[in-house]
Amino acid sequence: MAQCQQVPMEGQYDAPTKQLNEQQLCRVAEAIGRNYELLAIELGITEVELDRIMGDYSTTIQKVLGMLRLWQRKLGERATMDVLYNAISRKKGVVTVNNAILEEVISDMSRVVSLR
Repeated sequence: MAQCQQVPMEGQYDAPTKQLNEQQLCRVAEAIGRNYELLAIELGITEVELDRIMGDYSTTIQKVLGMLRLWQRKLGERATMDVLYNAISRKKGVVTVNNAILEEVISDMSRVVSLR
C-alpha cells in the first residue's frame, strides 16, 4: 500500500484549471484519507450535506467520491483541479493525502492540456 503523506506546499504544482472527469475524481478519492470532512467544508459542502454523505456511503473512498461529486455539481464549471488542489493545500497537515496519486492525476491532466 502506498504511504500517505502531507500535501506539498501550495504552488509547488501547476494544477490545471480543468474539470476532473469521473476517472480522475475516483483517483483523487483514493488519494484522500483521514479528516476528509475538513476538506469537504473547505470546498463549500455544508455539514448537513456531509452528514448525508456519511450516512449514504460505508467506505472512506465512497464518502470522499460522493463529496467530490457533490462539489462538482455545486460549483459546475468552477470545480477545477486547481481549486481542489488549493483547498487540499490549505488543509495540509490536517487531511491525509497520498501525494503519489495526487501528483499522478495532476501530471496526467497537465499532459492532456499540453497536447491540445
